[in-house]
Amino acid sequence: MTVRHACRMEEQGEREDAVAAARRVLAARHPEARAGWLCGGVLTHPTPYSDLDVVVLVDGAPAPYRESLDECGWPVELFVHSRRSWEAFVREERGQRGAALLRMTATGMLLVDTDGGGRE
Repeated sequence: MTVRHACRMEEQGEREDAVAAARRVLAARHPEARAGWLCGGVLTHPTPYSDLDVVVLVDGAPAPYRESLDECGWPVELFVHSRRSWEAFVREERGQRGAALLRMTATGMLLVDTDGGGRE
């Protein structure tokens, strides 16, 4: 898989807006994404140390996986899932009385939704 970098602003010491940066990262890393959300503290209590938590819904393999990277001047955590893996993770978390992934998608900002699956 060829990885395109979302932007090069960090080379100039600048930091792009969180939402714009998350959209760029999503488009560059997963142009095939069915849905994508920006989640976490960057939306509610941003600090200079915030990262971008991005949940990505794709059709299948190689999901599920998690990837850490630096793009657009931000540390980025990608949580990549298929519909099946997302449902399995949520079921397991709920069984353990937690629901981090469900909370991330429920309270996150929907960045892309190609087929309505991001609103279900």
